[in-house]
Amino acid sequence: MRAFSTTGPATRRGTFFRLFGDKQEVVFARQQELLDTIAAAARHNGAAATSLADAVEQLRPVVLELLTVAVSDPQGYTRHFRLVEQHPELIDRDAVKTQQIARKLGELLVHRGSDEATAMLAGQVAIACYLAAKSPDDDPGTLIERASASFARVLTLGIG
Repeated sequence: MRAFSTTGPATRRGTFFRLFGDKQEVVFARQQELLDTIAAAARHNGAAATSLADAVEQLRPVVLELLTVAVSDPQGYTRHFRLVEQHPELIDRDAVKTQQIARKLGELLVHRGSDEATAMLAGQVAIACYLAAKSPDDDPGTLIERASASFARVLTLGIG
């Protein structure tokens, strides 16, 4: 009778899929770190947003912190971005992950007492500020600045 090895390829494969679910998920391994950042922000009490602009303003520092985490390894961020852009199935997964973050941002505002419709719209606007700022050709070190500028443009809509 052959002894069963707990360190062989079958066990490593099992461990891999226990950690990631599928091969595509490896590309998004840092997603949980981003979700944890949102959860940490939710633990800090904040007032309910009184308007959409107020809700977006409340999300601005959270999104900028998410981007700080994302670009803490600039080469890794660039590799991830380029890999995703080269594979349609990863683009689709990235869109799902981005919407998950937008939903969590909205839930953060609901947790603070904001109405759900305003909170969910603010989450989408906040994600749009990030999406408007990201570019494969730009330096990841300027992503936070570009996203901050996007927030400033959004928050001044209709003024002046």
